[in-house]
Order: sequence, then C-alpha cells, then structure tokens
Amino acid sequence: MRKLIFGLCLFTSLATFGQELRTIEGYMNGVHLMAFSPDGKTLLTGSGVSTNQAHLVDVATGERIKELEGFTDAVTEGLWAPSGDWFYTSSGVGPSIKIWSKAGELQRTLEYKGCEFGSHMAIRPDEKQFAVSCDDDVILFNEKWEQTHEFEAPDLYVASTYWPDESHIIIASAGTWLEIVDLKTEEWVRAELDLGGKMLEILPSGELMATEFYFFKSDEPYVRFFKDGEEKSNFTNEGKILFAKWVAGKEKVLLALSGGQVKLVNKDGSEAHDFGRLGTVALSADVTKDGKTAAIGFLDRIVLIDLSSF
Repeated sequence: MRKLIFGLCLFTSLATFGQELRTIEGYMNGVHLMAFSPDGKTLLTGSGVSTNQAHLVDVATGERIKELEGFTDAVTEGLWAPSGDWFYTSSGVGPSIKIWSKAGELQRTLEYKGCEFGSHMAIRPDEKQFAVSCDDDVILFNEKWEQTHEFEAPDLYVASTYWPDESHIIIASAGTWLEIVDLKTEEWVRAELDLGGKMLEILPSGELMATEFYFFKSDEPYVRFFKDGEEKSNFTNEGKILFAKWVAGKEKVLLALSGGQVKLVNKDGSEAHDFGRLGTVALSADVTKDGKTAAIGFLDRIVLIDLSSF
C-alpha cells in the first residue's frame, strides 16, 4: 500500500487568475498538517486516520523526499524550530510528541504523563524552552528536553505561542478565552472572545493575530488583532473562516474558507484576490516566512499558491 500511495502522488501546475497554482495529488485521508521550514524549501505534511503518515515534501518539485514512520494515529500537529534544524510532530493522545532532525530522522519521543487529548508544543524563539499542552496542563521542557515545570491552565487549551520577549506564553483555550501566563510569576490574564478554539500567530509588528475556529453553521469566526493586551481590530468573512495565515511583507491574510474557497484579504478584511474553489474542505494551511508561497491541505490534495506578485 505504501508504494501505491507514493505512486499516486501527482504534481501538476496550472495558471489560474494569473497566478501559478501547483497541486500535489494522491492524499486519501486528508492533509491535516502543513508546516513550511523557515527557508520555505521543505513542507512537513501530516495525513489522516488509517493512513497515519507524515512526509517531507520538496516545495520546488512537489516530490515527497522522506516518509516519517512510527505513527499509530493521524498526524495533526507539527512545527519547525526557528533554526530550521529540527521539527516536531504530534499524533493521537499524548504523550505523542516526536522530535525529528531536518532530514526526517527521529531524534527522540518526549516522555511525559498521559493526556486525554492530543498535544501541542510551542517553541521559544531561542529554542531553550518548550511548552507542551497536556489537556489543561502546561509542561515546560528545557533545551536538554528535561521536564522542568508543570502547572495547570484554567481551561483545556488547543494552541499556544511565546511572546517575542520570551517572558510570556499566550494560550488559546477550548473555551472562550485567551490566556496569557507570566512564566516568572505564573499569573494568568484572560481575554474573552466570542468562540472557542483558536489559531495564534505573532506578527512582525508585535501584534497577536488570533483566529477562531468554525465549528457550526451558526458560528461567525473572526480574525482578531491584539496589541499591548487590547484588541485593536478584527474582521470576519461571509465564507466562514476555517484557517487564516499572515502573509509577511504584504500586510495581508490568506483565508481558507468553507466550501474550499481561498482568498487573500487586506488586514481590514477587504478582498485583495479570490483564488476560487481549490478543493473540498480545507484541513490545514501555512505560508512561508517570506510570504511568497502558501500551502492549503484538503481532503485529497495539497495546493501550493505563488504569492510573490502581490
């Protein structure tokens, strides 16, 4: 079966709306993880239940250059270290975090208590501390991968990121809260939002971009921008936002909407470009650090979008 899956991987290119769209076909159970390496040359992908696979993909050619093995569940979380020397993956219930070299060689599996839900890991910019989610607990590891501290968050949390000065962790809970924890005092600050479950991204300006997940038809997910602890602006879209990724250097946001629609919008939510319907349901998305390439993971394919001309 593994040979069949590799054999079915097709890389096609077509011009649409004046932009080059490249499609990698052959995914059978959805692409639940998309993460570009810092240099934008390699894409980490994770597949769904029953496939239980992760791959490294050459962005230039669309070729799967490495299959990562040893998973027993869908690979849904992953992130490259800022240095680009390694990355992590997470699948199923914890402890499930694996650390890999940039070449895709397994370095270690983190050891910590069992978790009822899958784990997420935030990487401090200097790579000297890592915060792992385990249900409603935050587990800190040092650069030697030794567990140094554990403390309880107010709610089950689903995403987190370090503040640029490395003094705080921002946590998106499964409830209707953003939690900010001071790593020295362990004091918590809360900001209430309309919906639960978010994606977090620190922008070059120092702003926090928080995106609410779309669960039900009645939901109206927003993209919100925070600065100095206060919400400065927000926008929504009638297409229902599934994923939002900041496009560096362009002051724009790439939106993956329900129904497979993909749009590029300005920071105020006004439309800059409509790429149309590129797939069925978007399950993951990422944009390179230089803002030149985007990747959307659908149920059966990956679509790469050239953003360099915007």
